[in-house]
Amino acid sequence: MTTNRLLTFTNDSPLRTVLLNAQSQPVYRIYSPDKVFIYGSTTTIIRCSGMYPNQPEEEVGRINWHRHHRSQMVFGGRTFEVNSFLQKTGFVGRGNRIWLGPDGQEYMWNVDNSPTTLILNDGSGTVVACFTRGSLRLPWMKQKRPACLQIRPNGFHMVDLILLTFVYAEQKKREHDDDDGGA
Repeated sequence: MTTNRLLTFTNDSPLRTVLLNAQSQPVYRIYSPDKVFIYGSTTTIIRCSGMYPNQPEEEVGRINWHRHHRSQMVFGGRTFEVNSFLQKTGFVGRGNRIWLGPDGQEYMWNVDNSPTTLILNDGSGTVVACFTRGSLRLPWMKQKRPACLQIRPNGFHMVDLILLTFVYAEQKKREHDDDDGGA
């Protein structure tokens, strides 16, 4: 039986963190400048050498954020306009994001609910990945619970793409929540 792949965040931010595997080894690094949306900036996702044996670090994707024109994603050597690749659904609220996977199936990041969940967008509601935000450390707690992204076996063939689309969808969700006063 194949188990889910759990990626634990060292920082709650989707823009600046290291993702650790179940053995606490770094498998991805996500980094962005401190000031993300001033004149445009880039978030870069790197697959660490610990992800697969004998493989060097490799950039798997980038998000080129722009305030005054369309943001772009770079993946697999190709550049996509975010709004074409990761389509927003609905007119009210945060807006879920729909995209086509490499297997020809349509997926949707459901950001209107908590936790943020990636589902197969075929009416079945099949969960592919689920993000849980970290908890705050309160005085009576021994430690805080770190944020984590849990990817189910039906998403193992596209972990890099799940991560890239997650970073964009989760950041947009947080921006919307901040604009609404933390709603």
